[in-house]
Amino acid sequence: MDSRNNRFTEMLLLMCFCLSSLAVEAQKVPHTRDFPTRRECRRMMKLIKRADHQEDYVRQWYKRQKREPPQDWGKEVKRKDENHRFEYLTDKDFNDNARGCYMVDGVYIGPYDIGINCCSMKRKILDSDSDFPFTIRSIGKDKDSLVLDVPLGEWSEKEEECWPSIRGKEISYICNYESEGKNIELISLDDLRKERFPHLDAPVIYTINKFFITHDEDLYKLDKNFIYRVQLITSEQIPTLGKAYPHFAIIRIYTHTAHNWHQGIIGVK
Repeated sequence: MDSRNNRFTEMLLLMCFCLSSLAVEAQKVPHTRDFPTRRECRRMMKLIKRADHQEDYVRQWYKRQKREPPQDWGKEVKRKDENHRFEYLTDKDFNDNARGCYMVDGVYIGPYDIGINCCSMKRKILDSDSDFPFTIRSIGKDKDSLVLDVPLGEWSEKEEECWPSIRGKEISYICNYESEGKNIELISLDDLRKERFPHLDAPVIYTINKFFITHDEDLYKLDKNFIYRVQLITSEQIPTLGKAYPHFAIIRIYTHTAHNWHQGIIGVK
C-alpha cells in the first residue's frame, strides 16, 4: 500500500513539474494578437494629427502665396498620389522599359502617364472584347494612328500579325483616361520648348520630374495645366564642361505633384 502511494506521489510531482515547465516556455513565446497596443494606438493618432496639421499648413501656405492648390491636393498631402508611382525607376529603367500605352480620350500621351494628373481623371484599362476595335491617335510628331481590333491577350492568336508596337517596342499595357469635360490641354515637349524658349536653337535634353528622356521625346505629351515649373539650364552654366564640348541645353519640367509643389509633404512619415 505504501509503495502504491509513493508511486502515485512521484507521478503527481512529475506532472506538476511538466506543467510548470510548459508554463515557463509559454511565457517566452510572443503572444499573437490582431489588435494594436496602447502605444501603437497613440502612435497612429499622432500620425493622423500630424497629417491633418500638414494639410492645414499647406492650406495656409497657398493662402499666403495667393494661389490655389492643385486639384486633389488633399490626397497628395496624405501620400495617396499615384503620380509618384514610377519614381522607384532609374533613368535607364524608365527609358528602356517604356512599353506602356497611355492616352487621354484616345490621344496618345506616351509610354508613361507622367505628364498628366492621374488623380483627376477616370482611368480605364482596355483589356476586354467590348473595348475593341480601338484607334490610338496622334502618336509622335507625325501624329500617326494605330488601330487595334482585339485585346492584347488575344493578339498572339493572330499568327499572320506581329505584336502591336510603337517605335519598335511592343505594347504591354493599354490605358485610356477620360477627361469627362475637364480642361486638359495637351502639349508636346518640342511645342513647350517653342512656347517657353522661342529663341533657343541649341540641341535640347528634356527631363520630366526626376527622369531624363533619353530617346523618343516626341512621344511624350503633358497637360499644360499640370505643369508646375519649367527651367532652362545651358551647358555654359556647367563649368566642368568648359568650351571643349558643343553647346546644348537641358529643359527641366516639373509637374504639379506633391514632391514638387511643397517640400514639407516629404516629411510626413
